[in-house]
Amino acid sequence: MGPVRLQDWKPVNIKPHWPWKAKGSEELTDFDKAFALKEYMQNVGGQLLKDLKVKEWSDWVREDLRTKTRQEQVARKNWLIQSYPGLLTGPHGVSLKDNHSLPLYILSAHVPVPGKTDFKAAVVLWTAGSHLRALSFFNNHLDQDASFESFVIDGESTSKYDEFSVGEKGKGFILATQYLAEVIRDSNFGTIQPKYPQPGISFRVGSQVGELKWKQSRRKGVRVTDVLSVYLHDLTIRPVSEHVEILYHRAIDRCPDGGVPDQYDVSMETENMRQKAVNDMNSFGKYRKQYGFDASHGQPMISGDEVCITIVGMLPTDEPEELFSAIFGIVPPVRHWRIPTKNVEFFFAPDKPRFYNRDQYIPYGVRLNEVSINYHGKLTLSADRLGVMHDARLETYHEDLSANLDLVFRTLPKLAIELAADILTDDHSHAFAGILRPQDQSAAVQYRTAFDLAMRRVHNLDKIPKAFRIMRQSGAYLPIKEHARRNLLLSSPTITNAPGLDKIRLILQAALPALTADKITVRQYDKPYPIGAWDPKRKLFAFARPSKCDEHNSTESLSFATNQPRAPSIPLRKLWLTQGRAPRKSLSSTFASNCYLPLVSRITTDLSAFTPSSNLSCRHYRRPTFPGGSGFGSTNIRRTLPAPIPSQLLMRDDGAALNRTVLAQFGKSVLGFDPVEKYEEIYTLCTIVSGIETLPITPILERDKRHLQDEMEEMDEVTEQLERKRKARVSKRVRFDESQS
Repeated sequence: MGPVRLQDWKPVNIKPHWPWKAKGSEELTDFDKAFALKEYMQNVGGQLLKDLKVKEWSDWVREDLRTKTRQEQVARKNWLIQSYPGLLTGPHGVSLKDNHSLPLYILSAHVPVPGKTDFKAAVVLWTAGSHLRALSFFNNHLDQDASFESFVIDGESTSKYDEFSVGEKGKGFILATQYLAEVIRDSNFGTIQPKYPQPGISFRVGSQVGELKWKQSRRKGVRVTDVLSVYLHDLTIRPVSEHVEILYHRAIDRCPDGGVPDQYDVSMETENMRQKAVNDMNSFGKYRKQYGFDASHGQPMISGDEVCITIVGMLPTDEPEELFSAIFGIVPPVRHWRIPTKNVEFFFAPDKPRFYNRDQYIPYGVRLNEVSINYHGKLTLSADRLGVMHDARLETYHEDLSANLDLVFRTLPKLAIELAADILTDDHSHAFAGILRPQDQSAAVQYRTAFDLAMRRVHNLDKIPKAFRIMRQSGAYLPIKEHARRNLLLSSPTITNAPGLDKIRLILQAALPALTADKITVRQYDKPYPIGAWDPKRKLFAFARPSKCDEHNSTESLSFATNQPRAPSIPLRKLWLTQGRAPRKSLSSTFASNCYLPLVSRITTDLSAFTPSSNLSCRHYRRPTFPGGSGFGSTNIRRTLPAPIPSQLLMRDDGAALNRTVLAQFGKSVLGFDPVEKYEEIYTLCTIVSGIETLPITPILERDKRHLQDEMEEMDEVTEQLERKRKARVSKRVRFDESQS
């Protein structure tokens, strides 16, 4: 549309204003004082980060004056006024110049900035009479893209997107100020004498002052609700011609049908408008002195890029430790750790665990248990700064956190104990327990030490499955069976004259010809588990020292092997492979013809347990004797037992059934397979152990050994299938847990 001329313009005193939100907005549900004040601190700190082009800065000068004398507080107040002339300005700021307002806590900064004036900032907690406290926020640099409207228009931002700044969207200042205005309105301060500062909030951007006021929205004279609005008092000194243009545009905005002109020229002015501009310029000088903008002699005390916020209405119980707790490091934590050059800080908060992103408190989006975190990497925050968005940046955070946690266990033992306790008491997938992935097992000792000490402190051990996974991956703790097996293999000294050791060596060397006698040992190991272990790397057998048999009253009994329902398995297939022999080829070559294995028996149980129950030829069998303390066996009775004929049927009785049970246990313990199906061969072996010296190995044994090999290969396939099913169940469970969380 074309230019609009306001022929009948009349001067009006309505100030520009912007309605904000109705009282009690749901967007403020999760706010508190500390979280609201964080926004002001972020505006100050974020501007310094952009000026210095850095991502971290926390070198505030802190002064706690709460315990100082009044004279000392007055001296620091005078220093503040001289160092920061624009600090106590505006309708509420200037009221703090009275003698009743004294500083209690000061944060100050004076930082040289290349190519610009020095950055100056001050944050002060004041007394404001006997019933109130106040806060001032001041800095002398404003973002080049920001203006007064950036503070008052929803969606604008006081901190445009920058790789060094934290905030990216413009709701923070409005929500924070709205919340504090509601808190002040709801507080019952009683009657406050006029000589003291009055409750309220105002802020200044350059020479433009914004003051917050509550207005009642009405419809036909009926009160609807209270709405907070910001009123602008622009005290900028300009040429009259520029101010006339501003008046013109304001008038167009209020004109119901005038629209917005595309351009402005002097022909649009009216005489009334020019006179109003002259009067405004004359009155601005009085208001500027009243608000502390100019000295009494007219010299300006402020600059155009300063930002100052004043809040009067804090409670006398509001202390800096709580008010500034949403900014990390303003009040340094007592217990704090950080690995140099890393982007994660660990610390303990005084009340509950807290998550900070680049020094800014974020209440939601990251799970914590006991230890708090300040993460200096980039995260995507919600518009209200309350939560972390779930995107690729959050995944990067999890990776960074895992690496930092692992490094802590390796290098910071005191913090490692705290992290271990945290893991033991929170098994959630998004907590430390679900995130930590140890790099390797080179820090097994450090992990073990940390978890040992943490377990002594933590009594509730129900939530530790993921902790066990971490301990296994780090090598700190092995599965208990593997741990016991290693203990047996590493135990010393070796018992060189163990009773019956020579017989055990003969038996094992018959199955594994490449195994030398010195690799079959008995160890000084008194634990009940395991009775034997195989080390494939060293090709070494280690047996525990047999304990006294309660049934047979002898240390020579084989019951130590047969009566172990949970004894370890030593698979023959694995033994053959570690000896460099393929099972099928080895069996066919080893048992191709009859051979005799020289054996000396070991007395194990009462003879009735081994009485033949089939038509095997035992005509020369006789009961062996039991000389005390003679080792694995001292009866040297040489007999030859004919092998069973394939066509003969084996008739078994109850004794044979008992033998089968004993042999099954023995096979699981030492051989790694259930020999019940190989009763004919193993029965003969047990007969030898009971007193026969030699045994001819016949083709029937070769046949059954081949069957055994086939069964073992089938078992391997079944095991692989079961393992695949197990992994599928675990994967399904993990997906379910993540969906629930």
